[in-house]
Amino acid sequence: MTTLCRRLQSLESRISSDRPKLIFIMPYVNSSEPLRGLSATFQGNLYTFDGSNLDTLLTDVQSFLEPAMTSQCELVSVTILRP
Repeated sequence: MTTLCRRLQSLESRISSDRPKLIFIMPYVNSSEPLRGLSATFQGNLYTFDGSNLDTLLTDVQSFLEPAMTSQCELVSVTILRP
């Protein structure tokens, strides 16, 4: 975890200041496997999003979480929800 924090700090120092960045930490997702949504842990809070398209879900998560960001770069831990 220490290495991940150092890498995050390094990445944060290189990000342009025009827009904050979310970094999604998630498992490999096989596009042929069905999903019913995902849960995202952000700043110690758990949020659940329903849907079957991963790209759409991640866009929804980003739109929902960006206004709550308190730093230039934040981690989001994602769990895939299966039917």
